[in-house]
Amino acid sequence: MIPLALAAAVMALAMGCSKEKKDPGYYKIPKQPQKEIDTTLHAMEGHDFETSIPWNDSQYRIIIARAPIDSMPEIHTGDGVRYKDNRIRIKILRHDSSVFFNHAFTKRSFSDILTPHFKKEGALLNLVFEQDLTDKDHLYFAGSVGDPDELSDEMIPLQLVIDRYGIFTYKVDDIDTHNAHADTTFIDDSYKKEEEDRLRNKNGL
Repeated sequence: MIPLALAAAVMALAMGCSKEKKDPGYYKIPKQPQKEIDTTLHAMEGHDFETSIPWNDSQYRIIIARAPIDSMPEIHTGDGVRYKDNRIRIKILRHDSSVFFNHAFTKRSFSDILTPHFKKEGALLNLVFEQDLTDKDHLYFAGSVGDPDELSDEMIPLQLVIDRYGIFTYKVDDIDTHNAHADTTFIDDSYKKEEEDRLRNKNGL
């Protein structure tokens, strides 16, 4: 038989080894689950708007339609999420349904007033008719280019103005955008000749 003293010593040694293995200063770091990568190509919902307004002693119908577009490069946001860009068409009809203005806008339409960041990671978010600002010579629209994530407020606000000849101008609508071109207005007068010719023909000139 093993003497009691020897048995006690063996037991004490075993307990000591067990304590060493369970040293409270040793912690095993659990393996972190890998973050799932979102590979979905997202798109903002299409949106249509229509209203009629009295303008220049006549009635005009304004139609705005936003839709995702495949022909523009994908947008990759800062967190790696992919989005389609948008195209927004503004169509304005006279009371006799003839076309006064019809133009499809994309982010590239406003590239002159965008920072490199928004040129790369921004989408054309919206163009909204501002009836309260309308005067006898101009129709006003507010818009923005920015992060397509609906939870984000990162954007550059812009103002689009269409005059009575169908010429549109645009500019940054907020000088606090740190954009060097914030005070510059850009003009597209491609509609001017067409409208002047129409007026001449109407007046028999």
